[in-house]
Amino acid sequence: MVNAKETYQEAVDAGHTAFYMEEDELMGDTFTMKVGNIPPAEMAVIKLQYFCQLQVRNETKEFGECALAVFALPSVLNPRYTPSSLASESNRQFGHPNAITFTTVTVPYKFSFSANLTAQCPIVSVTSAKDIFELNYQGENRKTAKLTLQSEFKFDHDLEMDIILADPTKLTITYEQCDSNEKGGILGFDCLTVNFLPVFKEDTDTRNEVIFLIDRSGSMSGKNIMQAKESLLLFLKSLPTDCRFQIVGFGTTFSALFNEPQDYTEESMKMALEYQKNMNADMGGTEVLGALESIYAKEITGAGWHRKIIFLTDGDITNQTQVISLVRRNAKTTRMFAIGLGDGASTSLVTGVARAGGGKSAFVRNDERLQPVVLHILQLALQPFASEVELTWSITGGAGGNALPVVTIPDQLPNLYSGSYATVIGLIANPKKLKLAGRVTLNYKVNGQTYTNSADVSEAGLPRQDESGQSNLVFHRQAAKIQILELSDRHASLVKTNREEKEAEHIQKKIVTLSTSTNVISRFTAFVGVDPEKLGEFRPFKPE
Repeated sequence: MVNAKETYQEAVDAGHTAFYMEEDELMGDTFTMKVGNIPPAEMAVIKLQYFCQLQVRNETKEFGECALAVFALPSVLNPRYTPSSLASESNRQFGHPNAITFTTVTVPYKFSFSANLTAQCPIVSVTSAKDIFELNYQGENRKTAKLTLQSEFKFDHDLEMDIILADPTKLTITYEQCDSNEKGGILGFDCLTVNFLPVFKEDTDTRNEVIFLIDRSGSMSGKNIMQAKESLLLFLKSLPTDCRFQIVGFGTTFSALFNEPQDYTEESMKMALEYQKNMNADMGGTEVLGALESIYAKEITGAGWHRKIIFLTDGDITNQTQVISLVRRNAKTTRMFAIGLGDGASTSLVTGVARAGGGKSAFVRNDERLQPVVLHILQLALQPFASEVELTWSITGGAGGNALPVVTIPDQLPNLYSGSYATVIGLIANPKKLKLAGRVTLNYKVNGQTYTNSADVSEAGLPRQDESGQSNLVFHRQAAKIQILELSDRHASLVKTNREEKEAEHIQKKIVTLSTSTNVISRFTAFVGVDPEKLGEFRPFKPE
């Protein structure tokens, strides 16, 4: 990254048009782009490819059970709190962070948005709490549609929409062929993406110890703390009576309601409801690290009990890597579930802690979605554990052909939850471009009962192509991003001993190779482009 910065600056100083992009090394949802030396009266067009998995869950409507898919394009960037532990630059490998500045300008920025929707079942509707969209179907089966933003967009909220699909969620499998010009790396493999949808019995006597970790920092004031209070009330009223629970609030300091998690009793619930009633965003800064360390430092209150943390926050902190690292180191004993509150909630922190802690995440950007999101996260958190999880690829080159080796991403399979997708990707070396055949099977046990999910390669769908007939290898790049995140979490969780320093260097090299070979940004890479032609006598403007 240092070399990329120097290359960019030298090019600009020499009179070349240049481009630079980097991701903040501590905040994965914050990146910077620069374009230097744009000639007078010229237009610069920046094309940024953005790929994300939609949050999907089943809901019951008046016409029956259906699927709700939520798309959000983060448009709000709130100020980020920097804990005292990050006061120096020693925590940053690449020096000072990019300053996030907030200024008022009079330039009349305009924003237009359109989308092409493709689904495996009819699209029922698209709605939004704050924006107005026009939906035009592209075929009689209503499986494809063109979506256009009709209302004027104001940059005071995240662009978000609810997409209602006629059928409930089901297992999906997608096949994307390799880039024939690539001889190695992820893009040189065929890619099978399987979204398993486990379903198992949830009515068990699992012993759950639930810790509610509530952000009460100053940034939560106003709407966010009201959502946190309402969420906590819903959680408390929905807890099973055979659980134990605790509430920890944090800001500059932290405090717990009880000395240790308590059984669900009339007295403990009375104290919890009193806490919820009086809870405010009055605890100062956002020092979540100490609060988490205090939770992990305590033993689980009994043998056979399972600890789950439900984290409510706006995520406005800079030390995200430290927090995610701590969660990952404790994932074997404690699962983490997270809800991001309000517009501008940090997507990298909320999804990152849930990923590292083997749980799930969700976002509440408007009051209408609060209750279903809260109840969905609690339902997932209270589920029994799936064990003896085993994934088997039985892929051949053509019917009756030889078995082909498959590389699985991620290396560590995700925890399984009933009714929630678990994404697994298989990379297959297929230089002869044989037609793939076979099955991929997921076996697991829950409370002694064996379950099986499987997908047939012959049923694999093809990725949507753009106007030029290209898929842009989006599923390959999704595989790269999943692996980059997994490696980044592992890198951050290493304690800096001599042996682990070497391992960290090895992991960082793997991340850099993955990033540069697939054009997927990472915390250790930056992208730079330089126009080889100079701009003549053009002199860059430098403010005094």
